[in-house]
Amino acid sequence: MLLESSQSNSGKVIRILNEYEVIVNVGKKDGIYYGQKLGVYKLLGEVTDPYNDDKFLGRCESLIETLTPLKIDENYSILYKRHFAVPSTSHVNYPLTSKEALILNVDDDNILPFEDVSRQTIKLGDTVKNLPLY
Repeated sequence: MLLESSQSNSGKVIRILNEYEVIVNVGKKDGIYYGQKLGVYKLLGEVTDPYNDDKFLGRCESLIETLTPLKIDENYSILYKRHFAVPSTSHVNYPLTSKEALILNVDDDNILPFEDVSRQTIKLGDTVKNLPLY
């Protein structure tokens, strides 16, 4: 399936119809189905290892919306927001987390946060992919 969250393949928001619906460039042929939960993600930044020649380790993303298909075509889908409980204690949203985070004993001078995207809006080109099931 195209939209596995662990894969780099994903869909994109290609049109915003109104404040309730968006169109994404993945559809039936990509494995989209009714009742599926899809996340719209913002890229926070790249993660590199400063102790290993700044080796690229991946990209850190934040979940900004949870959507579900309203209409599924062969090549695109219209998604909308339904009421889903996705609690989080961090601006880096991990889907379907329900455990409370505890404060770590860290050196404040070493904190390098990503941009806070908690108030970000959906924009054209945002990534859309399956929410992992935990």
